[in-house]
Amino acid sequence: MKGGTNTYTLAVNIGDRFATLLFYCTNAKALSSGATFSCSGTDTTPTVLNVLYIPGYNGGLDVTNSIDDSGSSVSTFSLATGGMSGSTDLIIAGMQLHQPQTSWTEGTGFTNLQVDTGSAQMTISYAIATSKSSVTWSPSWTPSGHANGLVAAFQASILPQQNLVFM
Repeated sequence: MKGGTNTYTLAVNIGDRFATLLFYCTNAKALSSGATFSCSGTDTTPTVLNVLYIPGYNGGLDVTNSIDDSGSSVSTFSLATGGMSGSTDLIIAGMQLHQPQTSWTEGTGFTNLQVDTGSAQMTISYAIATSKSSVTWSPSWTPSGHANGLVAAFQASILPQQNLVFM
């Protein structure tokens, strides 16, 4: 995937009928308003694109985990990162609910950045690790529905001027 002058790497791919993907770019350049994104593939389903620009976290992808609950109706799940290489990793958590939600409760220790209210709900949250121990994201919502979820931990960069962009 490309956006602006940046090239993005796929970190997580939950490839069901409501595909949920996380791309990242280390040493990213800031994106201008109205930047164009392009990707290749044959998926013709509608796409929701959320972009985060986060300075100081380009030490690389550390660990990921995901869940695909497309076969059942759920109102919560728990996703653990597993042990991390860094003790100050940035943890990005995301969920796609396949129907409108009426309420959202953030997982303990995470901060919500976005909860969409459209027909395919996209939610993005984050936390900063305080040790190398596994961190678990456990949000909840109503009503129950089919959901995909992901967590990805990124290491802090050595140089504070280096940046990370997520899509």
